[in-house]
Amino acid sequence: MTKRMSALVAPALVPIAFGLLVASPDAIGKMMIEGVTKLAPTGVMLTFGILYFSVMTDAGLFDPLIRMIARVVGHDPHKLLLGTAIMGTLVALDGDGATTYVICITALLPIYRRLGVRLQYMATVLLMSIGIMNIVPWGGPTARAASAMHIDVTEVFVPLIPVMLMGFIYQLGVASYFGIKDASTSWHSSHALVRSLSRASSRRIRRHTTDSQRASLLWVFGLVLEMLAAALLLGVIPLIAIP
Repeated sequence: MTKRMSALVAPALVPIAFGLLVASPDAIGKMMIEGVTKLAPTGVMLTFGILYFSVMTDAGLFDPLIRMIARVVGHDPHKLLLGTAIMGTLVALDGDGATTYVICITALLPIYRRLGVRLQYMATVLLMSIGIMNIVPWGGPTARAASAMHIDVTEVFVPLIPVMLMGFIYQLGVASYFGIKDASTSWHSSHALVRSLSRASSRRIRRHTTDSQRASLLWVFGLVLEMLAAALLLGVIPLIAIP
């Protein structure tokens, strides 16, 4: 916090320094092993979440939805901002903010530029999506909180679902406000041109995922995702056992 150390060095050096003041080196070693043992399930879950949703994204699971949203928004800034909120929230399901920006900006940036909608609006709405969906167990904060309290991550996440829904409703309100504010001054383009830009952005997404995409298996990927979500919400098995 005082910027006297790197953020990578301080979390390791400070606990060791204070540990040496109150315990022997042997005791510190045992505490390290115990800490790693307790955090290992969380690390496995986070790794699984990143890898699983990255594979699903590369396989094209979210592409049909992205293309549909890009078509629906048309040349209306209001719909564009609302579509951005919905798309960002769905893509942010993997808990990775970088992926959300890459996918959503690739699909929507040409439309924003042609309509003259402020790019700050897109950045704000997408950031809100990341903030809301970062609460998912594999996103990081929820898993770390559960590890710190020594409870199952489901006990932390499930009560937060209503909060996430409220956050999403608020996000739609902000996106709607941006869209209404911008609608009277931003767009002067034809509907046909915007549709062509939408198709072009969709083609870029398809080219990005062509090598590993298996369109015939998308329903299988979707079914697996629903099963994982059901197992999480119903607490059928501990979430760390899913990987």
